Amino acid sequence: MLSGGMICSVFAQQTPVFTNYNYNTVIINPAHAGFYPDTDITMTNLGYFNNIEGSPRNIGITVNTPMGLRRVGLGAGVYSDQVGVTRTTSLFGAYAYKINLDDDQRGGRWWNYNPSVLSFGITGGLTKYDENLTALGITNDNEFANNVNATMPTLGIGVLYNRERLFVRVLIKPSMLFKYEAGAPLQVELNATFNYENKVEFGLGYKTNASLNCLVGFRVTNHLRFIYNYNVTLKNTPINNTHGIVLSYRFGDGFMKYSK
Repeated sequence: MLSGGMICSVFAQQTPVFTNYNYNTVIINPAHAGFYPDTDITMTNLGYFNNIEGSPRNIGITVNTPMGLRRVGLGAGVYSDQVGVTRTTSLFGAYAYKINLDDDQRGGRWWNYNPSVLSFGITGGLTKYDENLTALGITNDNEFANNVNATMPTLGIGVLYNRERLFVRVLIKPSMLFKYEAGAPLQVELNATFNYENKVEFGLGYKTNASLNCLVGFRVTNHLRFIYNYNVTLKNTPINNTHGIVLSYRFGDGFMKYSK
């Protein structure tokens, strides 16, 4: 699976890179809108179990659904990212259109059983940026004399190419995320998840900012999935380990294993 990233016009710090972005992909790439055959709702939480004041935290919720003949997908969500006295809150909507490149299956089965599908997506929304500098209590410095508040529009595009080569009882899904914004270093994430019939899954990942990600998940019911992730920093920093959870609810057939 090859995925194009999202291009956004933003200011200040980088937008959040979610450890669990594989379960919230429409935030990164709008071409993932309508990616699954049924509507799903996903809630993510990262860093709220930490006791260190000012440590990074983010929380969000997204909705992802196919429309019509499933060539159109819609997504929407809201998420908040906080580091110290800086908080970024974003609201977005996404639209995707899919082209089936397999002529033999045109107008037929769902994408997961089609060998080749190309999806184009666009997203738009608003981002509210708040920096509560006066809470730091720094005096005699004009840079910290006033708080910073701004609201900015966001616009992004994405491309997704999916090709199914092999269907086995154990699914191995590697993924890579490249992220670059002017004024910030390039970030690369390498991840792999191992999924057994949508019942249990395990994952490992590495970020170039010297951190290791681990996750474990299981299907609570046919429609509800729970993921726990743990981030370990491999270098000496004031903020070391971070816990997070993902809850996904999918309508229709839910997370039951689809059969051909």
